[in-house]
Amino acid sequence: MAYTKHFKLKEQPFSSNPDPRFFYLTDQHKTAIDKSMFVADQKLGLGLTYGSPGTGKTSMSRILYQKFADSQDFKTVMLADPGYKTDNRMLRAIIHEFDVGKTQKAMDDSLLIFQKFLEKTVYKEGKTCLLIVDHGERMKEELYALLSDLLELRKDDERLLQVLVFGRHDVRDKLADPRSKSIDMKVASSSSL
Repeated sequence: MAYTKHFKLKEQPFSSNPDPRFFYLTDQHKTAIDKSMFVADQKLGLGLTYGSPGTGKTSMSRILYQKFADSQDFKTVMLADPGYKTDNRMLRAIIHEFDVGKTQKAMDDSLLIFQKFLEKTVYKEGKTCLLIVDHGERMKEELYALLSDLLELRKDDERLLQVLVFGRHDVRDKLADPRSKSIDMKVASSSSL
């Protein structure tokens, strides 16, 4: 604390929490951000960015979240800790984050509510719905299966939900598992840091 006063700093210069304001974009980071933006802008479905701890995945997810949240063309939410115990709990969290207003205990009923919300947002309001997931390595296989199901929500060959997942290399390994083939096939773009 004394060094802030001594060096006449306005705030502490170092923190263990990622702060996008002080993030240095390497060419590799710029490429990953550009690919993620392309997936969301072109409504391609799923974008994946993975890398070792400390490579800037969380900062990138926050930068993209802020960019899309500030856009009038997007309705964007972020799950910073997707380690939910069940797919139903994760779906209800997504519905809550999108501020849909209600969920049901039955998974099928919640899916129907969410699909109607997506259709209204995409077709009546003209917005792209974007889900950003940080720490994707914390998700179990059944949660990736839920993302796969959500990516299947379409109308007139247009995906109603776009998803960007950021996580450690474990994410890539989980998607390579034969049980995750349904979502692995939906990855429109992936980047490694």
